Amino acid sequence: MSLKLLLNGARGRMGVAIATIANDNGAEIVSACDAGDDPSIDITRCEAIIDFSYHEVTPSIAELAVANKLPLVIGTTGHTAEEKARILGIVEGKIPVVWAGNYSVGVNTLNYLTRKAACILG
Repeated sequence: MSLKLLLNGARGRMGVAIATIANDNGAEIVSACDAGDDPSIDITRCEAIIDFSYHEVTPSIAELAVANKLPLVIGTTGHTAEEKARILGIVEGKIPVVWAGNYSVGVNTLNYLTRKAACILG
């Protein structure tokens, strides 16, 4: 049994990469959306949403996820402080969310080391 996904940003670099490996990793893209598409069309068939779209779109995707009680993975980057606050207000305490602007091990390691150095150096 595979996890049925709505993939928003399906024609972007990360969207294509996710779609390429989904079936081999226990997932099925049942709705692949991009700019101009309506992500709500197949929402009743989905069990989770992955968003790698555009920062201005993420709040509406978050609203869609909450309205349908679906877990949300946000990989979109470039959100303004206001957009981040709005998105958090939409999802916080309502649905499971994984939100990371960069899924690269190298970048996340660098972020971790930078935080540690800042603590040590004051």
